[in-house]
Amino acid sequence: MNDENFEKLKKSLIEVQEFTEGKRRLKSTTRRKRHFIEPRHFGADDIRAVRKKTDLSQGDLADVLGVKRKTVQAWESDKNTPAGSSARLLGMINDRPGLLKDLVDDTEI
Repeated sequence: MNDENFEKLKKSLIEVQEFTEGKRRLKSTTRRKRHFIEPRHFGADDIRAVRKKTDLSQGDLADVLGVKRKTVQAWESDKNTPAGSSARLLGMINDRPGLLKDLVDDTEI
């Protein structure tokens, strides 16, 4: 072990000792970083296909995604594309249309 590594090790041990004696607080915690898949890209035709598959109007899809109806209209006219949580939720709905039943409040009907 070279001198530089020895000094780093020594410093670390002193920090551990100070922590256990209550003289030092940890600066951060170690957390495993998870790598999630990127949300998939949805074009205008893809969004219409999701709506058709799930029998949703543009307004209903907007309500499910928490966006305005004009946003869904813009997506379907290829003026804009969904991103972030909207794209991720669209992917989930596309792959598992049954998820929608958990989002419907039948008491209002």
